[in-house]
Amino acid sequence: MSLFWMQSSKVYFTYEQFIEDLNSSKSFHRYIYNSNPYEVFLNFIGNILNDYNFEILDHDFSKNEIENLGLSYGDIGKTVNVNKVYIENKYDLLKRIACERNGSQIIMYTSGTTGKPKKVTHMFRNLMSSCKIDEKFTNDIWAFAYNPTHFAGVQVFLQAFINGNTMVYVFDKDSRDVIDLINNENITRISATPTFYKKVIPIITEEVKMVKSLTSGGEKFDYHLIPHIKKVFPNAKIVNVYASTEAGSLFSTIDEFFVIPERFKDRIRISNTSELMIHESLIGFSDEIEIVDGYYNTKDIVEFHGESKFKFISRNSDFINVGGYRVNPLEIEEFILQSGYVREALVYGRKNSVIGNIVVADVIKKNFDMNDSDVINAIKLYLKDKVQDWKEPKMYKIVDNIETTRTGKKVRNK
Repeated sequence: MSLFWMQSSKVYFTYEQFIEDLNSSKSFHRYIYNSNPYEVFLNFIGNILNDYNFEILDHDFSKNEIENLGLSYGDIGKTVNVNKVYIENKYDLLKRIACERNGSQIIMYTSGTTGKPKKVTHMFRNLMSSCKIDEKFTNDIWAFAYNPTHFAGVQVFLQAFINGNTMVYVFDKDSRDVIDLINNENITRISATPTFYKKVIPIITEEVKMVKSLTSGGEKFDYHLIPHIKKVFPNAKIVNVYASTEAGSLFSTIDEFFVIPERFKDRIRISNTSELMIHESLIGFSDEIEIVDGYYNTKDIVEFHGESKFKFISRNSDFINVGGYRVNPLEIEEFILQSGYVREALVYGRKNSVIGNIVVADVIKKNFDMNDSDVINAIKLYLKDKVQDWKEPKMYKIVDNIETTRTGKKVRNK
């Protein structure tokens, strides 16, 4: 089974080639700063096997962004010499990684969507703790739909790699190319953001029966999307994951309610402003993350149901202040989508000197033969009796695409 399929280079990278490159390498990069997933993870595994500490930098970071992190741009190319570790074959490699309990520290950076990226250090053994190894995963083929230099990309890589799977690189590809790759490469598992699924699913015209697992993370999952997912991927189990660079993967669910595992119950709290609080023992080390009384505030607004169940409402920073009222953009997006006239929506605030902000909605219409003004009027009519006046968008824009961040999430702060 191959390791990576790169559409851009039309090349299959095999595990045998990967092992040959590991064995022949004389050094590995101390700072992994590359957009090529094969090169990213060759250096990743090389450092782990040699028990080195290393940093993963977003391959989109500019020189100024790197220097703003306190790093010297000139140091990015630095390498560390190999302590010769000879790998015999694929099974030897996978066994070594699965049993690896070294003290390698991996430094990653938060996405920086709400400010300067924060440096977070994880132990390799902690990253591996969320990976599942089983013979039933042996023949899986993954759609690799995350940035390889982000936390989610690393987690998907490790899960696939440790089971000897093939990964088909679909991150940042045109939706139609993604569909072709899913079908042609017999993809069985996909892990991506809700935004990714919203882009791809509407243009799939036939059932894709090979896919047996869809994992969603990084944003609030749109449960109105489930009937469409089931229609396109009839054999797929849908799993929603709560994860972050700071805390890693903590919770998962097959519906909208996350259940706190028994082992975490005494380490999860909710603040008096309904924000999820995680004990410092569950997050990576960082002197840039504020810890208060032993807890890290995720800034995620949640709603608890009983003592151990909660559902995600929104990021605190996403709320829009309109004349003293707080508007949850995700709530309004859900109503707009329910209208049936649009394929995707993005709700955000625009500065206003009188009321602080006005609510704005960018929408991709579902029927391109329908006049723009008719679509907007139909949405307004649908929302009229469903949301308060101050929550209603005061401005609509018909767009072809919804802008996304480096991590594949919607860009809300405009």
